[in-house]
Amino acid sequence: MSEKSPRSQHVAAPAATGAAGSQFEAKVGAFYLLSLLSGAEARGLPGAIIRTIGFQQRGSGFPLDDVLINAVNADGSAATLEIQAKRTLTFTSSDDEFRDVVARMWEALQKPAFEASRHELAVAIARTTTRVEHACQEVLHWARQFPDGATFAAHIGRKKFSSEGMRDFVDVFCANLVSAGVQCPALGSTNFTFTCPAANGGICTAPGGKPDDTVMVTVKVWKPTLMPFFSKFFPSGGLPLQISTTWKNEPFSTN
Repeated sequence: MSEKSPRSQHVAAPAATGAAGSQFEAKVGAFYLLSLLSGAEARGLPGAIIRTIGFQQRGSGFPLDDVLINAVNADGSAATLEIQAKRTLTFTSSDDEFRDVVARMWEALQKPAFEASRHELAVAIARTTTRVEHACQEVLHWARQFPDGATFAAHIGRKKFSSEGMRDFVDVFCANLVSAGVQCPALGSTNFTFTCPAANGGICTAPGGKPDDTVMVTVKVWKPTLMPFFSKFFPSGGLPLQISTTWKNEPFSTN
């Protein structure tokens, strides 16, 4: 009688990782294949020409693994585009797949090669909505156009300048980063706020509070309903919950 060797952890073979959206993944790949054959620039990599296309590249170190585009810029430097293909995403707090995509993005950002060369991340969806086109896409456009994070945050947090849908999308993205163990800055919206209760008006005079300040962070999230029948009673994505935690900053130098 032979003994069974212990199972070792390994990355699943590409053929075993298929899901219901595998057909859409193939369509996304075919779209880029046409660009490769025609010599056209790659969507998501303006000015770059595709050299190779890969699928299911998680085992090669690419977290957004559905489609991988390797291209070359006009100056001859390398360019990479990682794409996660989903049939549909709602980009709401009850969207578990979006939470997973954000965690994968953060994982991709940790690679040293990400800053060393042109490396872009993308999500391809088969079904879009008015919210995606008017709110989510506009947020991404602003993120690309503004010179730094502080300027982006200031514009997003300005009511009547950014829409409520845009702020909601940023709040959900930020909450998903927090769930992945990443600190997300306060953006001045109603769903993700920092306050200093002892300060005048409860407003923190410095991001995260000053030395010895008592700081409260409040996050508004939506808990999805257990049964689809009840979801119609919660059009915002589930039962709204507000979570707060408070801490006291240690003394530290502000120089």
